Amino acid sequence: MNMTFKIDIDRKKIEAIRCYLPDGNVEQLLHEEITKAANSAVDKLYNRNVPKKVQEFLRKTSEQKAVGKKKEDMPNE
Repeated sequence: MNMTFKIDIDRKKIEAIRCYLPDGNVEQLLHEEITKAANSAVDKLYNRNVPKKVQEFLRKTSEQKAVGKKKEDMPNE
């Protein structure tokens, strides 16, 4: 799921990063780091707020869907 957030970033710091990474794609690197941080935050909130029984149920249903999909993808013999 893609979600859009507005993030205030210090432009001076971005320009300083560009000076030290002249060959690097700063936007791509920022995207990767922000995505990692967002995934970590979602995991923490999920573990803290979603009851363990619900987490277990969601894990099991996800596994069942994956097994069902594998069976559909297998050719008939």
